[in-house]
Amino acid sequence: MGKIAFYDKKFDEYNIEKFQNLQNFYLIKDNHCCDIVNDEIERFKFSDCEIEFLQLVDVASRHEKLFKNLKIYDDIVRSIKILIKGYDQSLDKFDFDPGILNLNTPYKYAISQDFFEMTIFLEEKPSMVTKFLSSIDYKIHKNGESRHVEFFINNKKIYERII
Repeated sequence: MGKIAFYDKKFDEYNIEKFQNLQNFYLIKDNHCCDIVNDEIERFKFSDCEIEFLQLVDVASRHEKLFKNLKIYDDIVRSIKILIKGYDQSLDKFDFDPGILNLNTPYKYAISQDFFEMTIFLEEKPSMVTKFLSSIDYKIHKNGESRHVEFFINNKKIYERII
């Protein structure tokens, strides 16, 4: 029997990410602690579930930043739209920092069955929008369905990805 790591909280209360400095190591962290783990630990027991190391790796790979290395060529950004087809409101988690942008009007979003849409109207430099996009953290919990992500700047599609 392999090693098991025990956690007090539910699985979705932790952030799981690839550790950048060491290959095949991952971070499991919350507001109070951070564990660095690798495949020496075979199972991870949370208060609501138990997962294997390979499942942890899959979750970490899906937590990567969506819009890294995105280039915005417009001088001024007046609208941002993010669409996610296949969104699972009971499992997925979409976080961002709206305080980065100087919003003229509040942002709006809609969640329906298998769909997420967020629209922001603003007047902002591309550098600030890029900073905002880097704050987006979309956590997907595998349910067998893929997610189709589209991103629009000023009503032009500039990003599309299936994850």
